[in-house]
Amino acid sequence: MCRQKGKVCVYDAENLRGRRKCSVPQSNCTKPELDLQELNCNVPPRLAYGTSGQELERIFQQNMKNRPIAPVMAKAVEDRPLATSLFSIAPDMLEMLLLRFGHLGFGPAEHRPRFFATCLAQDTTETMFEIDLGVSVNSPLTSIDSSWMMQLIDIWFSIHPFSVLISKTLLLQSIKDGVYDQALLAILLSDAIATLATHVPESNRPSLLVESAALAEWSMSQVCTLAVNVSNISTAQTLLLLGWHHLHRSQARRATSYIQLAAQIINDLRSRLSTAPNTAPYRIKINGFQVIDVEHEVLHNMDSVTSSLRLWILMQTEDGDSPAQKLADIPVSFPPVDEFSSRMTVLDIASGHDFSQVSTIRAQATVARLLWPLSQLTATLGHVYILAHWYQNTTGSHDKIPSQTRHLHQLRQLAGNGLDKESLCSRIRLCLQEALRTMQEASSSSSLEAIVKVTYLTIMIHMLFPHGPFESWTLNEEVLGDFLTEAGSLLNTISSFTRDHPLLKAEAAGCFSTAAEIFSLGLGVCVRVMQYISSRQLTGSETERDMITANSTGLAELLSQIHQTAKSEIIMQTKRIESILHELEGITLDTGITHMSRYNDLETQGQHLTGEFILQLDSWNDDDLTLCSGFPLLPEAWVE
Repeated sequence: MCRQKGKVCVYDAENLRGRRKCSVPQSNCTKPELDLQELNCNVPPRLAYGTSGQELERIFQQNMKNRPIAPVMAKAVEDRPLATSLFSIAPDMLEMLLLRFGHLGFGPAEHRPRFFATCLAQDTTETMFEIDLGVSVNSPLTSIDSSWMMQLIDIWFSIHPFSVLISKTLLLQSIKDGVYDQALLAILLSDAIATLATHVPESNRPSLLVESAALAEWSMSQVCTLAVNVSNISTAQTLLLLGWHHLHRSQARRATSYIQLAAQIINDLRSRLSTAPNTAPYRIKINGFQVIDVEHEVLHNMDSVTSSLRLWILMQTEDGDSPAQKLADIPVSFPPVDEFSSRMTVLDIASGHDFSQVSTIRAQATVARLLWPLSQLTATLGHVYILAHWYQNTTGSHDKIPSQTRHLHQLRQLAGNGLDKESLCSRIRLCLQEALRTMQEASSSSSLEAIVKVTYLTIMIHMLFPHGPFESWTLNEEVLGDFLTEAGSLLNTISSFTRDHPLLKAEAAGCFSTAAEIFSLGLGVCVRVMQYISSRQLTGSETERDMITANSTGLAELLSQIHQTAKSEIIMQTKRIESILHELEGITLDTGITHMSRYNDLETQGQHLTGEFILQLDSWNDDDLTLCSGFPLLPEAWVE
């Protein structure tokens, strides 16, 4: 291994000095990235022969048939910044699961329309491309000098949520060797320039935006001329970046097509890379790290990202594809837990990047940390969502489902078992309990694990009530006991996250507002159950009323904790808090906590005495309600 700091050594077991370079204009290959077309292995058939552009157009038109153009909505959705954290899609997925499965009466937040669904409803594009792919255009890369290019690369790795999909060391080495993938570099630079344009004086923006658009269009034209049966990692990376690029310009149909083709290529690459021969060309090392190991991790990360995006899209479009097919799209394992277990990040640290202007490791590490909880949530939410789809749409048997690890394997085993809805919900709860136990055994008590834990507990509480309207439910000791335990754990987890957040600024910078949305969903579910319990005390059987009275102390403490959590900084920054406060007002429990009037009508300064319990209200005032309208309470840099 090279021990001189800042130097990058490329070597393998053989003498590589005579290694042939590939030509830049036509090859679109990146060395030392592996060209998987060279592998002598059985390659599964994938796509009809043609170009990537033709396949993208086919996918686009197929999606048009399934989801025809909708009338343009009155309120246009705003483009999202390219630097928006990928983790921000997690609350959407949790909310859509709660809406589909269970009957707590949970409704969507009208103030926060789902970004993709809104984009799709407004998307009136009828073709995949606006440019003529047959027209030859000079490369805009030739006008960018090397120093400016390196600065833009540093900007991209500092801000882009897909930095976990590209090894900076391998990219810079390929540029240094003159064998880089031009289409990938072009879209990368385009996004960096577009982000830079938002931070310069307005008079300088037009020229930067023109340059960014030219690079993006050229990247499209290059990747679309490739033969569709040619698979390499850089092509899939380019397609994913193009998909994100179009998504954040509210072009949902084109974005979906890029993501779908990238997913198909990643599928092929996964099977090919798993059978790569252990020969010299595939034992290339950089600073002691085998390139093929880094490529394995890159491919795994790409798989996680595409799966998350596709599930997010699926849950908002409700297409008619078989749920069985969707289960196969969920990754069978998770990416590294943090940057220290990531070969890609450790390689970047070891390489030093003496030809890089600034260190981007901290930003890359943040993105790497966020991918693990997103993958956890995608896998679990995806399985539960698809099981819900199965229950409502099919009754027959299904093909054998491949096993996964622990709770995911258990969830897959539930498919096709002929369980009624109540039994299915109960079994899903057991699977999530197992997941929480596993997490606790290996816990590092990180803020990101807290987000995963709150998500699981929210689903578990939601599935305590699988039946129809409130009036048809019967409360029993087991359900009430489980709710008190799980709601208490959920609220304690939120409290710990909120209490510790000053220490989490670096780690949570990319996820704090996402955590706020997920926590508010969990809190909202707890409030809805308390409403139900309150209603059963008025209209339930004598047994139910006696049971509620017997658990009055626990219910009173829990409701007090709900109020305290609702007043926490992280919950107060969400607009959902308005509906939570409104629902809290109507909760009446004679044994502990009774009717709450409007806060500005309270005659007392801070206490409302009812029964045997005193509810503290001294910190609620008109200012609180003003802040509930959505004014961010956190520093701007902490909010996505």
